[in-house]
Amino acid sequence: MLKGGYQNIPSTGPKRESLRKKGQFWTPDWIAEAMVGYLVAGGCQTLFDPAVGAGAFFRAAKRLTSEINRISMLSGTEIDPCSLEEALISGLSKSDIANVQIRDFVLDPPKGSFDGIVANPPYIRHLRLPSSTKSQLRALSTRL
Repeated sequence: MLKGGYQNIPSTGPKRESLRKKGQFWTPDWIAEAMVGYLVAGGCQTLFDPAVGAGAFFRAAKRLTSEINRISMLSGTEIDPCSLEEALISGLSKSDIANVQIRDFVLDPPKGSFDGIVANPPYIRHLRLPSSTKSQLRALSTRL
């Protein structure tokens, strides 16, 4: 759960293990705002986040947009629908996440182009990846 823009990360136990299993460590708001601010300063109007999570980049875009009214579309992907529930709890609305698709950005990337892509991808140790995911990644890397 986010508190004051920061994720409360348990030091041990099942809740910590759940975060590690999914690679879900949220971007602090102050970092998200700096990253989105850089894109906005460069003229970004359509912002894409491949791992939306709790929505730190979308929240930053909303704050900056209210100040300078530049970003016209937020879109992204997320593999965990529960993360989007956390995004709603942390201040985003359903319309803010309306263009987020539940899918794996790496194995099933969306089509389209965006002015800016901003991300803090999930960090999962390779030992925690299921063998089926490793096989898919291996096959993807040989196609490219």
